Amino acid sequence: CIPKCQNWAIVLQVQLFEFFCGSLRLFLRMPGKEGGKAKPLKQPKKEAKELDESDIAYLNKKKEEEKALKAFKEKQAGKKK
Repeated sequence: CIPKCQNWAIVLQVQLFEFFCGSLRLFLRMPGKEGGKAKPLKQPKKEAKELDESDIAYLNKKKEEEKALKAFKEKQAGKKK
């Protein structure tokens, strides 16, 4: 649609300029903090827990069970071949 004034070419140029500037703003806009994935909040570091005798005994027993399970798995894998 062409405006019916003497300077219709200038009006058309201004409208096209405003249109392209508006579309360029959409593409060139810098992403802000509101967009994208939010960063997780930093958690405070946990303090070192002091272990008593029962905790140490439990950890040692757990390590021995893991070793025995690993040896059993290796033994079973050897039998299958």
